Amino acid sequence: MTTGRSDGGAARLLDGAALGLFAAHAALRLSLGGGDGSWGANLAAHLLVPLSAAVWLTARALERRLPWRLSGFEVPLAALAALSLITSFGAPYRLGALDGTAGWCAAALAVPLAIHLFGPPNRTALFAILLAVTTVIVLYGGIQYLQLGEARDSSEAQLARDAANDEGELATRIAAREPWSTFNKYPNTFGGFLVLALPFLIGTTLDSKSRGVRIAGLLIAGVGLFCLGVTGALGAGVASIAAALAFFVLLVVRARPAWRRGILLASGASVVLAAALVAAGPLSPKALAKRSVSLTVRDVYWDAAARVAKAHPFGVGLNNFEDHYYVYKDDRQEEVRHVHNDYLQVLVELGIPGLLAFLGLMAVAIFKALKPATPEPSALSPALGVPIGAGLVLGWIAAAGLQGVFGDIWLALALAAAGLGAYQLFSKRGSFGDFSRIGLIAGLAGVAVHFLVDFDLPDPAFRHFFFLALAALALSSPLESPSHAGPAIPAIGAIVLFAIALPLAALVAPRFLEADDQSLNGSIAASQGRFDDADLHREAAAEANLLDPGPAVERALSEYVRWAASPGETRRAELAITILEDAIRRRPRYAAIEARLAEVQEAVARHQQGATTGIDAAAARALLQESERHARRAVELYPTRSYHRYLLGRILDASGRSTEAADEYREALRLGGLARRVPRLALDGVQAAVATLGTGGTQEQAVAIFQEWRKKQAAHPGFEDRWRARIPLLAPPEKAIVDAAADLK
Repeated sequence: MTTGRSDGGAARLLDGAALGLFAAHAALRLSLGGGDGSWGANLAAHLLVPLSAAVWLTARALERRLPWRLSGFEVPLAALAALSLITSFGAPYRLGALDGTAGWCAAALAVPLAIHLFGPPNRTALFAILLAVTTVIVLYGGIQYLQLGEARDSSEAQLARDAANDEGELATRIAAREPWSTFNKYPNTFGGFLVLALPFLIGTTLDSKSRGVRIAGLLIAGVGLFCLGVTGALGAGVASIAAALAFFVLLVVRARPAWRRGILLASGASVVLAAALVAAGPLSPKALAKRSVSLTVRDVYWDAAARVAKAHPFGVGLNNFEDHYYVYKDDRQEEVRHVHNDYLQVLVELGIPGLLAFLGLMAVAIFKALKPATPEPSALSPALGVPIGAGLVLGWIAAAGLQGVFGDIWLALALAAAGLGAYQLFSKRGSFGDFSRIGLIAGLAGVAVHFLVDFDLPDPAFRHFFFLALAALALSSPLESPSHAGPAIPAIGAIVLFAIALPLAALVAPRFLEADDQSLNGSIAASQGRFDDADLHREAAAEANLLDPGPAVERALSEYVRWAASPGETRRAELAITILEDAIRRRPRYAAIEARLAEVQEAVARHQQGATTGIDAAAARALLQESERHARRAVELYPTRSYHRYLLGRILDASGRSTEAADEYREALRLGGLARRVPRLALDGVQAAVATLGTGGTQEQAVAIFQEWRKKQAAHPGFEDRWRARIPLLAPPEKAIVDAAADLK
């Protein structure tokens, strides 16, 4: 806030604007799901942090005095931000890396910004903001639980199960009504958030002298605990036990200060013992994997992550683990985007320096937690309420507008009102004390355990709340007296931040938002059968965001499907190939795009093989060679995917190299047989039939395999429509199997 030396209203107005931007950032960022298709919304939310900092520094420049203090978090935060930027330059998936960099830099900047924007005298405002966004997230999680009960038997839910990476897991979650609130359809991250936030809320409820605050706190905590129970997140359950133990230990230390040293030594010894048991003992991943399916699956991720980290000790770039995972994983058939261990995730993506910086950040948090609490400040300045309240409400409404968060605008307004009411309640004097700080520390301890088994930090919403919790910890701990600088430093800082944030806000964010909107409209148009409109939307999305391969791939496949229906329209096939080549430039290590390009080139080559001489025959041979090159690249990037082996075998077979094709078919069948937990990763019936025929099986065996698969799939809703749409895309050997099965009828 202000230094108390303002000579006019300009600095006070700028302080209000900075507070409003900060509050809007907290509400918006915690409400947005993040992930693919949200590049513009992510960037818009992240940019509010440097804009808030720039406005606050401008106010200090006008006052000609900058009070500043160090909390201890600055060095590891600066290292993490710098490493996220450095690793992005070498990351193959540039869009994912830059999106992650923007998020980490914004979160890192938010910590010193919160410390200086609020300061110890106004820390209650920051605490109240954290509890206000917690209120909205928890209440929406409870509402979502009710909504899932109505939707779990719907056709939309069945389609979601069919399209999921792990349809069995998703089906279980839908049936169990496991809410995820605003956390990108992942209940485990919601569970991790509750582990972090609920102890702070409970501590505040115990501290408050206001009956209204206590009643509201108990109600919200009750809904939160219910949500924690129904998320189905085993890791969050274990982490909540760790948080409860930390809460109890800190209560004992508070009640018996003379026991402090002994309790801390015993706690430290317990942590060391637990670490030893995890490293090599009954709690090791290998040992636990024998008793838990979820840990068996995670063991695949962790083994691959260790190999990636060994091969790339300086990191592969944020959000780039998936593009390296498939090269280093073993034969176990599991797909994943994140490591499911945040310490390993940081090691893989930011390298050894990044892991050391993150561990340093956690060490500073432990050091802060061991310090005594500072007394509660006096009542908040009334001037804070208006900008913070306005910022919070605008943030929640903006989230509803950008992503349709909360379902409809009326629910969004109701939750915004609840969040604003929570801020007003929790910002009262006497709401925060020793129990609040104990709860904050216990939540951080619990989530440090949750980091071991899930991916919290890759979620930008969770990451920002975690970093703001660190700022809250710093403000509740003793800080050094502020030093002061003249007007030059804040002026330069403001200029630098404005120079970074304003061009991104004016030029890049609108384009990314347009791309997100066009991509969404394209999906809606395609679902309604308006394919020409869908193509136009996808073209606009690909042009607006030149780094996103998604709209380009969808546009290319649309052209391919329409060409397959009318093979004489060669322009469509050529356009599909060109667009897919552009998609590969946007994400060069993604095996699925290489496989799609190989499929299109193979199909066009087969169509042109009717020409025996001349340019068409030469073009067909060249296309078949190119399809083989891209199929081999798909195998190189994802060698354990059965379909990629099958595709390469099919192309080799079409080239007359049946012996090589048989080797690939055989490997495809072997890998497909390992995909019992995730059937989607196995060959389907027609592919398995062709591979069987290519490895010495009889026509009768191949047809029987197809018929058995066809019979089982017929029971799945929507299969017949999907099968009819696929028939024009079948390769000749696949079509021969289908025709042979039809003849037998």
